[in-house]
Amino acid sequence: MRDDRAVVGFLDQRMTRRRFGQVAGASALATLIASCTGTASGPSAGGSAAPSAGASGATKAPVRGGTLVYARNLDAKTLDPHFSAQLSERYVLYLIFNTLVAYDKDFNIVPDLARSWDISSDKKSITFHLQPGAKFHDGTACDATAVKFSLDRVVDPAVNSPLRGQLVPPLSGVEVVDKATVRINTSMAWRPLLAALGERPGFIVSPAAVQKYGKDFGRNPVGSGPFKFVEWTPDSRVVVERFDGYWDPGKPYLDRIEVRHVPDSQVRLTMIRTGEAQLIDSVTPALVPTLQSASGVTVAELQSGRFWGVQMPNKKAPFNNADLRKALAYATDREAVRKVAFAGTGRLATHPLGAGWAYERSLDSGGYAFDLDKAKAALKDANLPAGTTLLFQNSDDRQQLDIAQALASTYGQIGLKIQQQAVPAADSFGMLKQGKIDWTLTNWAPRADPDGLLRILWYSKGFQNTTAFSDPEVDRLLDEAAGEFDTTKAKPLYTKAEQIIVANADYDFMLWPSEFAAYRSEVGNFVYHPDLILRMRDLFIAK
Repeated sequence: MRDDRAVVGFLDQRMTRRRFGQVAGASALATLIASCTGTASGPSAGGSAAPSAGASGATKAPVRGGTLVYARNLDAKTLDPHFSAQLSERYVLYLIFNTLVAYDKDFNIVPDLARSWDISSDKKSITFHLQPGAKFHDGTACDATAVKFSLDRVVDPAVNSPLRGQLVPPLSGVEVVDKATVRINTSMAWRPLLAALGERPGFIVSPAAVQKYGKDFGRNPVGSGPFKFVEWTPDSRVVVERFDGYWDPGKPYLDRIEVRHVPDSQVRLTMIRTGEAQLIDSVTPALVPTLQSASGVTVAELQSGRFWGVQMPNKKAPFNNADLRKALAYATDREAVRKVAFAGTGRLATHPLGAGWAYERSLDSGGYAFDLDKAKAALKDANLPAGTTLLFQNSDDRQQLDIAQALASTYGQIGLKIQQQAVPAADSFGMLKQGKIDWTLTNWAPRADPDGLLRILWYSKGFQNTTAFSDPEVDRLLDEAAGEFDTTKAKPLYTKAEQIIVANADYDFMLWPSEFAAYRSEVGNFVYHPDLILRMRDLFIAK
């Protein structure tokens, strides 16, 4: 399989690249076993992975003040982290809230609200030592009691957080040791727990604010992060301002950040070129040459492990017909999609894990290679009723429409009748979760631990399992792998799970793309993280 990285040639400024896959897995493991003291280190382990982009603004000294405007398609539904499902919500959540731990640009697990932690010898408890004197934006203490409240809230069945399955069953209890120390106990050794506390399940919320606002907390978020919530105008913008009581002295640098809802990529392009916005991401590869030549604009690339694919339900007709799913998989022209929608950038994908220590390169040549003859044979075996028409529903985002058009062309070549329908980008994922969309494009960013992605999508009770995938062997493999702290032993278990997932064809994997962001040259400290969530808390604007 070809690994096309020609796009590097037309970037003005190349980002420092590092191999984040092996480092992340080994470093996370070393952190777990050796107890974190503020840094993560360890020997390489596992297969190779795509490199991440390094930091910008290395020669600029951070300065205080200014407003940063970040323009993106802000399809937010809530700012309550324990009920969040939309990817773009996390961009704002990381500004308002702290997680117990964080990730650096190489997916190493590093301190955040927890300044250090210790792992018990039986690996069934983690003791977190919190930042002293941390406060929420409402003035209440962000201490061990608040951490316990937040984690208990996630796992409480009466709260009904969609994140519960990421902590249950392993989490058996949370205990307050003292004001600045909290211990998480598990019923079994569970390697992915620490990594999970760096994303949605690990966001710490103000107990007083949750009790005050109740179900409206998602419109009135209160955290302990560097920025406090000011305003959310749906389909317009979210505004946050510096929290002067932040526990990290001298941070943040910016006075204010505005995240503006701008679904049109051409409008975002104009905003960054004119300086109306200082930061954009999800830049369509075809637009990169235009940005390259724009005065005062820097382009960053991340050769990512995010997979693009097509998903369909396992239990809804006609997609409950395995032969139909295989026919569509064989009829997927990955190379055409890469050329049409990604300007020839990125890596062709045939399985979900394209980065990290569990990435198995030998799977790249497996799966359902584009083959119209095999697709026609599988469609014949599907024995569909005469006149069957398939409804292909996708976001009205320009790039997704281009992908859908390229796919529909080859699907039609095997004798299928394809009806395409575009839905508003801000509503598409919600419609999928509600079962109003069956067959659609999808894309998912990698997690610091492979369990974080595979479990939510393909575990029988995964909270993002929108295809109703259910396979006892996959459940068993994921559970066994999660209990294994030696990544060299866990990796083959994930490989076996991937093989079963690919064979089922409820997801048809297409591409691990190159991701592009652009920012005004006066912006400093830009870092592209492997999970694609821009961490804006440390950015500054040079005078």
